[in-house]
Amino acid sequence: MNNTLPNRINLILFVSVLFLSLMIRLNPPVWIGFGDPYDYLHQSKEPFFSKNLYFPQKSDQFYPRPFTTPLFYKIANSDPETIILLQIFFHVLATFFLCYAILLFLRKTYTKIIFVLFFYLLMSWWNILG
Repeated sequence: MNNTLPNRINLILFVSVLFLSLMIRLNPPVWIGFGDPYDYLHQSKEPFFSKNLYFPQKSDQFYPRPFTTPLFYKIANSDPETIILLQIFFHVLATFFLCYAILLFLRKTYTKIIFVLFFYLLMSWWNILG
């Protein structure tokens, strides 16, 4: 990684935004009114090598989903708090890497700094982060 000012700002903002984002607690949980999380959780309770995790059958009160999200839930041990923390971590990590990649194409230092600040501000907007 380049040790330039914009890259250092990117790293500092990564650590800061990750720390601040992980401190957010949702009380009461906001997913209670939606059916999707329960379908994902139901599907994620299957064993790793079970066909039902990857190709589940539809039943009453359960509508199968593509396996990627239930697999992510399974990795998080099907615990809603852990799932949210991992989603936040991957969101901020993706922001860091995308910002780093775009910095490689910008030439002027001041545009890089403005971009980094704007990009983290955009990605920390509650409608995107929440």
